Amino acid sequence: MAVSLDVGPTITVHGDASTSRRSGRVRKPTAKVRVVEQVSYQDNAELKDEINKLSNLVQDLLRRDAEREQFLKDCLKKIESLERELQEEKQQSDRHQRGLARSMHAVSTGPSESALSLQGHPLHTAQNQPTPVPSYAAVASQPLNRRQDKPKLTKQAAKQARNQAASKDLRVFARLPPDNPLRNERAYDIYAFVRENLSPQAREALKGIDHVKTGLALLPSSADGAKALLENREQIAALLQAQAVEQRDTWIRAYIANVPCTRHCLITNTELEITTEELLEEIQIVTKLKPEKAYFSRKDEVEKLGRTP
Repeated sequence: MAVSLDVGPTITVHGDASTSRRSGRVRKPTAKVRVVEQVSYQDNAELKDEINKLSNLVQDLLRRDAEREQFLKDCLKKIESLERELQEEKQQSDRHQRGLARSMHAVSTGPSESALSLQGHPLHTAQNQPTPVPSYAAVASQPLNRRQDKPKLTKQAAKQARNQAASKDLRVFARLPPDNPLRNERAYDIYAFVRENLSPQAREALKGIDHVKTGLALLPSSADGAKALLENREQIAALLQAQAVEQRDTWIRAYIANVPCTRHCLITNTELEITTEELLEEIQIVTKLKPEKAYFSRKDEVEKLGRTP
């Protein structure tokens, strides 16, 4: 009888399975066992895996130890560098404090004998001398420099300032009628319209347009630009439908109270109304200046401006 075992090493058993009943006992079979020698590759592979794992673990531990050691060395180097920097800063601070103390002592006690003896020496220059620092006592002993308030401008000075500002005004004004549609248009649209229709010279002279109470203000680029705009005033007036295109003039308006509007004629014994021409002539005789216009103001206008004594 032959039995084949699948599990474990291969074992072949040869023998007789018959039993002897003569003696009343079971005869043990004689068996010849031959073990086929076979290397267990599975066990060897597991051992190799374990060895490899242990080897990798050891190498990893060694590598980590090396990295930790290098990190500690870098930390020590950084600490030493910081200690050196702190020591240098401390030395510089000590030198600065000693120099400041010497300067304060020199200011409070005056120049020393050694300094006086070295003043005539050619090697003793201003560069070698420390900058004197004033002491608190020296500063406190000086009188305070109080800031004086600026004097207020008088009426005459303010008037002169206004006249100077007016003289620098280079704007060219276009006087528009009250019903002119350009009063309701945007300034930039008017500026673009005027530039498109002006000559090249006048176009370069104009840099902008603003709205004013009397109409429009043309902004020249320079004094020569203002002259160029005035030379083209007729063309500008036609484009804007303006009553006049002129530069700013300073007007002086004077109100004289208690001026009679009529006079009594002794020849005809009648009351005559004083005309504008008579007013202009009389003002020119008195002031030596001929005004541009003279008229009798309304009562509410005089009350608004105030009566003159």
